[in-house]
Amino acid sequence: MTSFKDIYNEDKENGPFENASLNNYTIVFSPDEQIALAKDALIQKANKFFIPPLEIGDLKSNILARIDERFNVYAIWVDGNLMYIGETKDIKARLRQHLLCCSDSTDSKFEEIQRESRKGGKIEVSLIEVQPSAFRLAVEDSLICALTEGDPSALPWNTKARHDASL
Repeated sequence: MTSFKDIYNEDKENGPFENASLNNYTIVFSPDEQIALAKDALIQKANKFFIPPLEIGDLKSNILARIDERFNVYAIWVDGNLMYIGETKDIKARLRQHLLCCSDSTDSKFEEIQRESRKGGKIEVSLIEVQPSAFRLAVEDSLICALTEGDPSALPWNTKARHDASL
């Protein structure tokens, strides 16, 4: 069970903690708690959706229409295995690159997703929201580091963003 550091009225100072609004109150989480919550949400596939094979690469697909733009950290799964964690300012644009089309300059996983889908792999995406949005970079890096620690085969599509634990 997640413990809350404190509950403040909206107008109070929150110090080093980040905010998640709830009605007239703000629930305050430390950065470490936010990372733990993000990890739990991704592992439990919160806000998960299945990508039908015929939708992958179909520029006429409306698969992205149902995605809420507030999400900014995502995970790509193949047959229940976590393959990639990413972050973005624009979730629809980024998932469009991964699922529908891409250019070489985006480091998109479109080719990998297409290959796995053609082999009959079940492609899923799970989404989480990190606020403030700038914190999404730290959450992504921390998740990659935590999930690959001691297991070099974990997150095989996250090659560029691997964190060196010795730093």
